[in-house]
Amino acid sequence: MLRAGIVILGLLPGCALASSLPPVGDYLDTAYIKTLQKTRSPLAAGADDARLGMPQSISVQKQGASRRFAANFNWRAGRLLFVLQPNGTIHRELAWGADPAMALRMTGSDTFCLAPLTGEAHCYRYVQDATRFIANITLAGNYIDRQGAAYNFAPDGKAHFPGYDFTYSLMLEQVADKYDFFAVGDQGRFMAFRRVGEIMTLYPVRPNTFPAYGVPDFAHPLAVLREQAKAKVLASN
Repeated sequence: MLRAGIVILGLLPGCALASSLPPVGDYLDTAYIKTLQKTRSPLAAGADDARLGMPQSISVQKQGASRRFAANFNWRAGRLLFVLQPNGTIHRELAWGADPAMALRMTGSDTFCLAPLTGEAHCYRYVQDATRFIANITLAGNYIDRQGAAYNFAPDGKAHFPGYDFTYSLMLEQVADKYDFFAVGDQGRFMAFRRVGEIMTLYPVRPNTFPAYGVPDFAHPLAVLREQAKAKVLASN
């Protein structure tokens, strides 16, 4: 379970004021982004942040002339942290427990850090839409299977498989389901996936009761895919 207790003290020296309030949208932990780009696995990327009790994503919303910061723990509904006023002052809305106090540090027009009084700060980068940003790293692209059939996960959330098309949505709430998976359409169907280097394997997911979304059949993969661009490079060597 995540540690409770983020107490926002205020802005640290060198912070942005009204002229450069952060843009509205989603921000991802920069350490999470780095691990995600390396592993292309949301489950693997989120492991360290979940252990340390830091939110992987923070949503910044417009509230009049101010900015409302809400932390998303385990990709669930955001908990309001504080409101950043146009003059740079912070109105603290929520604090939990008695954990070490933290302060907000603006480090650029699209990046900020939550910094404890002692220890390492966690910085967050603007990505506009966290789910779509993560899906573009982990799923989006052109693939071929072992028989040369084409598969595509488009950045707009549409997938094109041999013989059928569907919409897909990357699932990020992995508290009960310790695997990477995505929704197939909107009828409660899912597929699991695993990446090893340039290879992505898809697996069927058997429906299950709450709280899990289902049980992957890892013994019977649906398809073993290779990214098409990389396959062409390998074929030319």
